[in-house]
Amino acid sequence: MEGQLSEVLQLVTLVTLLVGLAFGYLEVSRARRERDEKGALDVLSIAVRPDHIQACFEILELPEDASPESIRASPELRSAANSLMVLYEFLGNLVYQRMVPLETLDLLVGGIIRATWRRLNVYVEQERVDRELPNIAEWFQWLVERLEDRGRPEKSVGTHVAFRDWRP
Repeated sequence: MEGQLSEVLQLVTLVTLLVGLAFGYLEVSRARRERDEKGALDVLSIAVRPDHIQACFEILELPEDASPESIRASPELRSAANSLMVLYEFLGNLVYQRMVPLETLDLLVGGIIRATWRRLNVYVEQERVDRELPNIAEWFQWLVERLEDRGRPEKSVGTHVAFRDWRP
């Protein structure tokens, strides 16, 4: 009888441990989903700010590899460029710290970040040289490189084309 009780207690302990592990796994998964959703909302709240939208439109008027002189010649362009550089630094750091998933950021603002970099990269490089600060816009550049590593063919043809067959 004593041996059976011992075996029952061991089984109960094992079941309790397994249930605890399963619960812990589910709780960690729920917390991760919640963090990802909050990160998406944070990115979205930044992306829809009027100052971000205005700065994007101003920078997108520039040609790719715009000359630093053309940006410096206009206080509005310089302000827009610097605002986006700082904002995308912040987003790059959030991705690096895994507070915002790269895929989520890419879906929400990846295209505009890539397009902005293509216009500002020469300006950024020149600012680094002129100011002797090699870390200017470092997280912005890092973020663009990570986005480029992912591929994402829909970014070249447009989401409306790449996902036209998607159904809820």
